[in-house]
Amino acid sequence: MLTSLSLSDSLLNQTARTLPAAPQVLASLSELLEDTNAGIEDIVELLKRDAALCVRVISVSNSIAFGGGSSSSIDEAVSRIGFSEIFRLVGLATTAHLADRALVCYGVEADRLREHILCTALACEALAELTDLDTRRLYTTGLLRNVGMMVLDRIARQHLLPVPVYAHAQFGSYQTWEEQVFDRHNNDVAALLLKQWKFSPEIITAVRHQFLLEESDLQHRPAVVLNLAGWVANSCGHALPGEQEHWAWSEQKLAAVGLDEMQMRVAVTETSARFERLKAALY
Repeated sequence: MLTSLSLSDSLLNQTARTLPAAPQVLASLSELLEDTNAGIEDIVELLKRDAALCVRVISVSNSIAFGGGSSSSIDEAVSRIGFSEIFRLVGLATTAHLADRALVCYGVEADRLREHILCTALACEALAELTDLDTRRLYTTGLLRNVGMMVLDRIARQHLLPVPVYAHAQFGSYQTWEEQVFDRHNNDVAALLLKQWKFSPEIITAVRHQFLLEESDLQHRPAVVLNLAGWVANSCGHALPGEQEHWAWSEQKLAAVGLDEMQMRVAVTETSARFERLKAALY
């Protein structure tokens, strides 16, 4: 018999504050990059608000994924990378910063979580490029869709004894397990947090409806792309076991975003190639 916990929004927000501040910086950066008057110095000033993220950004900028540079300051790192790659750079640093520990209750090691997040974000980007949807927003959506799991894992380890652990053979999906332990699903928790962090309604809606549990969810095209990105990540070998049942693609899903089977295969190839180029930046 699982121990259960009734979650309040205040407990969720309190626990979310123990996460790194990187997602909020990413939200501000996205807005900044849409400002035609913004310059490199504005980006540097924003990143300096989070000292730990700055360290990550410098480390990622010096990885082989970004040419193996030797930047020693955030100013040097941003100037060397430039506008075209800065969002991807900060996104990778955010991933490494957020997924710095295992999700013990979900049975997901930190390395696997980081690789899953990166692969999903790149899949979102590759699929968005085949549609008329915003690639940066979809990339961000893929990066942050797991924050609900991060918060629920911390809450369970801090407030429940014995600490509950997901068992795939017993529960099948994370959602079935979460219903028994928290009476809340990780996608709903993530959507709540993203709203608090002032992400765009499009990103919040995509995360909330990513599993396409209702037929009406197909009307949310970014949510459909995020769902299809799960299939791409699974095809690349980077899905999480408790979610695989949600990622089967169908003609109905493809039609909702104007894609076909051939394009999905292309997205798998492109995502895999980008992942292999960038994964070293996570460590």
